[in-house]
Amino acid sequence: MADQENHSWPMAPALIYQKSDEENPTFKAIRKERTNNKCFVFIFAGIVIHCIFILVFALIVLRPKSPDVKLRFENTTASLVYEGVKIGGKRTSKSGVNARGTKVMNVGIDVRSSRLPEGPNNLGNDLNSGTLKLSGQAKFSGTLHLVKILRCKKTSELNCTFTLYLTSRTIKDLLCY
Repeated sequence: MADQENHSWPMAPALIYQKSDEENPTFKAIRKERTNNKCFVFIFAGIVIHCIFILVFALIVLRPKSPDVKLRFENTTASLVYEGVKIGGKRTSKSGVNARGTKVMNVGIDVRSSRLPEGPNNLGNDLNSGTLKLSGQAKFSGTLHLVKILRCKKTSELNCTFTLYLTSRTIKDLLCY
């Protein structure tokens, strides 16, 4: 038995196993270092889900509608001008126009030659030729109502030039800007 107790075993090679005579051996990790990509995938998936939720919410709940825009005007004046001199004018009634809409207005204006300044003018020649070159002006002042919340004052002007043919009672060469 004494032989078995003093029997020494051969040491293992140092390359494969650690040295047996070291008290605190340094261990190298056998498993490979691998990066954990799960966190990145979860964050990316959360961002994508949030974007989809916001997009669905915006398309369903916040559906764009055509806004309710209206111009309500008062104190509108329309006038007729011959050679730079106002020969007639009239105030119109209060009214309103919706967005992208038009409003046909018939305004009767009394035209008087007595409003022309004294001196040389071409009114007699134009009446004899049967044509009058006139211009019409209108100024609309009113309040722009946007979705019953926003209100702002706006002014719009209309200037038209036209030729009035007296013999046929027609208007030609109408140009508005």
